[in-house]
Amino acid sequence: MSSTFRETFTAIRQEVQVGAARVFDEAKPRHRCLARHTTVFSVLAVMGDEAPSGWSEREALTRVLIAEHQATSLPFWASALLVAYYPMLSRLRHRIWGEALDHDDLDQLVISCFLQVVAVFPLAEVTDRTALRLRQRTERRVFKAVRHEQQAQRSHAELGELAEEPSVAPFDE
Repeated sequence: MSSTFRETFTAIRQEVQVGAARVFDEAKPRHRCLARHTTVFSVLAVMGDEAPSGWSEREALTRVLIAEHQATSLPFWASALLVAYYPMLSRLRHRIWGEALDHDDLDQLVISCFLQVVAVFPLAEVTDRTALRLRQRTERRVFKAVRHEQQAQRSHAELGELAEEPSVAPFDE
């Protein structure tokens, strides 16, 4: 994992701090589970606590963050989701090895795949284990993209090798 991945998330955390109060306060009346939280930082603290006792609250908060992101498309909600799921995304990014993409491209691939999964996540159809499903779908999308890039590079290399081979006319005597 590159240091730029951590740096990117440091910048994203700062984005959450900038417009947090107004956007978060506007969402509170729409979602009961936000009522006990005074700020988005309280939500992020709960999301960061991996104790089994907080599973149901983290599930509800994840669903709220996704719903707000899908409904409003405000960058704030995407940033909040990224910060909340940084540990998962960091572990995923750390698992990717190879030379298919450079480090910065891999960082961006993990982030963009996660946000693509969140954008189309079917909240109405999937009613439980949201975090698990986000992780699985993000992993699948990331590894599919990496495999596709590796395949494309292999094909390109094979074409390059074929172009270098001397041409032999099939009917020469």
